Amino acid sequence: MRRITLAFTKAEVAAKVKSVLIGAGLPEPIVCTSGAAVLKTTLMDASGGVVVLPPRLTDMSALDLLNLLPDTYDLLVIQGTGVRANFDPRPGLTIVDTPLPGAVLADMVSSLLYSRRPAENAYFIRSERVAPEAKPLSAHKRSQEEERLLGEAKQRLMKEQGLTENQAHRQLQKRSMETGIRLIDVASRVLKEGW
Repeated sequence: MRRITLAFTKAEVAAKVKSVLIGAGLPEPIVCTSGAAVLKTTLMDASGGVVVLPPRLTDMSALDLLNLLPDTYDLLVIQGTGVRANFDPRPGLTIVDTPLPGAVLADMVSSLLYSRRPAENAYFIRSERVAPEAKPLSAHKRSQEEERLLGEAKQRLMKEQGLTENQAHRQLQKRSMETGIRLIDVASRVLKEGW
């Protein structure tokens, strides 16, 4: 079974994150204070899981850790609003900004843990590395029409604001989170009313 590992140098941060995850009904996470400790725990269990951490630990960056972990692990990097990690999207890497509500954090970890896909309502940068049998937790699968609308909305933002496709998608997700409106409805509004 995939597991959750928390890697924070500050014990109080790890304790808060652990409390949020356990409160949401997720399995109790393993807590580590360094990248080396995370690597050591992965040697005991190759079934994989999710590692929640800041962009940099005392002994290595999140990207260094991702490169050393087996492909069965996904990283959820929590970065402060004033601290921007310069990571390119890559398989197994999801980045979220703080402040981050506990429910969103728990949703992100749960989605990555059980389906290896980030939650639909999260603000992230990610390339997919998904096991073939993995399915999103959401029961809602986008129709071809919804995919078309989402693609058109991203194209419009890319053209009007000079964004990349990932940046346009993130803008749509951010607006969805801020307004509490489904992502596809935000995309539809962008096409009808503009940004």
